[in-house]
Amino acid sequence: MAGKSSKKIAAKNAAILKQLDVLVVTVLSLTILRKLFTNGLSSCIKPLIFNVPMLVCFYILEKSGRPKYEVSDATHGKYKLVSEGLDLESGGLTEYMFDFVYVSLFCNLGTVIFNTMKWWFLVLICPTFILYKLYGLKQQFFPGNNKRPHQEQMQASEPSKSKRQQKKEKRGDKAQVKYR
Repeated sequence: MAGKSSKKIAAKNAAILKQLDVLVVTVLSLTILRKLFTNGLSSCIKPLIFNVPMLVCFYILEKSGRPKYEVSDATHGKYKLVSEGLDLESGGLTEYMFDFVYVSLFCNLGTVIFNTMKWWFLVLICPTFILYKLYGLKQQFFPGNNKRPHQEQMQASEPSKSKRQQKKEKRGDKAQVKYR
């Protein structure tokens, strides 16, 4: 029973990577074939250049998530799990890399169907989303001052009174009578 969770992670990672392999190979093959048959060999360079970041993300996911097995004589030819790899279902950077791969594949499909490279403007969604998330993180740890410099000068000239001082002033206006 020991290592059951690592075996589950390894099985899930292998299934996810197999599905991703099929998608990437299929879509990239379609893209290259479409460009090759419609515009010739020289037009295949642009899709290859645009797919370099996606291929880098794919390589990182493949290397870090692929489970590693070892065959030894002690186990009578059975595979022994050495490393289950990074959990590919975890969030964070892994999730962003998957998103980037899927958006790039979507752009490739748009290129195949409509024969235009304008679909690659959609790849700008990923860096824009990352900048949005980083701005939210910055605001969480370093909240900015929403006041303008002119407003700060106005407030500096008018000293604000605390609630306690305001209450004392209200009571001071009324005549106070002490009973014995």
